[in-house]
Amino acid sequence: MINTSLGASPARYISSGYQPKKQAPLHDSPQFTGKKHIVPALLLTAAVAPFATATPISRKGNGDIAPSIPGSITTAIPTALVSRSNTDGDVATFTHANPTLTVHVEKGPQADKRSTKDCTITDKKAHEILEKPPFGPRNRSLFSKVVYGSTAYDPAPPQNRSKQDWKNFYVDAQTEFYDTLEPNPAQHAAHKARATRDVQLIDDPKIVSAIPDIEARVAALFLIGTPVEDEAFKYLRSGNVKVQFGPIPGGTDDKAISELVKDEQTGKQYHRITLNELYKGEDPRLHAALIGHEFNHQDGNVNSRPEEETAYAIEARLWLLRLLTHGNKLASMPTQLTQRENTEALAQLNTRVDGRLRTKTGSGAIYPNSSAESAQFTNFDQVIQVNNSTGTVKPNSPGNDYTRGAVQGFTKTPLKKDFTFNDSSNALDQHQGFFSDKQLVRIANASLDLNV
Repeated sequence: MINTSLGASPARYISSGYQPKKQAPLHDSPQFTGKKHIVPALLLTAAVAPFATATPISRKGNGDIAPSIPGSITTAIPTALVSRSNTDGDVATFTHANPTLTVHVEKGPQADKRSTKDCTITDKKAHEILEKPPFGPRNRSLFSKVVYGSTAYDPAPPQNRSKQDWKNFYVDAQTEFYDTLEPNPAQHAAHKARATRDVQLIDDPKIVSAIPDIEARVAALFLIGTPVEDEAFKYLRSGNVKVQFGPIPGGTDDKAISELVKDEQTGKQYHRITLNELYKGEDPRLHAALIGHEFNHQDGNVNSRPEEETAYAIEARLWLLRLLTHGNKLASMPTQLTQRENTEALAQLNTRVDGRLRTKTGSGAIYPNSSAESAQFTNFDQVIQVNNSTGTVKPNSPGNDYTRGAVQGFTKTPLKKDFTFNDSSNALDQHQGFFSDKQLVRIANASLDLNV
């Protein structure tokens, strides 16, 4: 069911895009009635030691989509990160020596011009812009080296923040999120108060049990205010999922993995999501998109290609929403995971027909001016590589409540009671729903710095 209010939980979705409403009570979840899952200890760090005695049953990995050129999903990692600035001089320069999550700021007339362009055009003009061929990048360094030959940045180093520092960071970022979606200066104080209420979930016992790592817990809070929020927090409170940072075989090939695991002491099964510990220092808003992806794989496995198509589309749209609300300062963070998520977002944004977002059909190369093999891709689903470690990839698989809520929120289209991932994948292809044309133009022009 689509949320009808927004607060520490629900949200309101209207034809012009997302706008917040009044605060609503924090969610409580009904008893989980689907297939149960468990957390073992295969890839655990010290922070999640209580779940160490378990046996993995199945696993699914989340690598790139954009750089997932047939035969290769690796991304080059340099030994050092150099300073850089946006090509038109409107983003501050940074170095790897002293990165933080808040240093990246837009500045100068070019940033002002880009960030206001979508506000000054008509709905008709915005749609005409989206009817144009896919947009190429003005600043290639925002995207993966595999696609655009740009500098391949390192993963961000650990942040080493206290819990209070993380709370302050969350309140500031989430207030900006609300302020952007409801641009009324008179509401700023209310938005900050709401973000302050939101952050109290960081100490909620059920959320702490599901997500022991503070960094991952902050990431999950960034699902608040998005179309996935309601079902995401029901799932987190169900006792049937654990989210953690940990080592993943293959270095940075996979951003996260889902596993169905069995606790050797209790015999209970859980869905365990492991976020790649090499990316632990990255901005938690990036990890929020990854968590939003992995919640679709509640049996710990990818059973069908439509399931993966659905998960990647939700991940990309969660990141597009953050790019809409935080702009180029978020897109231009010089880190490896930022480049990877930007490249996936570009693939989704450039998959359009008649000016509307699609996933299965496009109107041209989704990576314009790329000299890589990926230049051949003409739609979002083409670049998805299904990584199923347990066996046959089926033509279809049954959906779940989280997927239903996420897809209905992003498409504004109901799914039937017994929907499958084929239904959800088709809905994401056929209904732009959540984003207005002006919002998509703003993301392309102001956030991703594309040639619109």
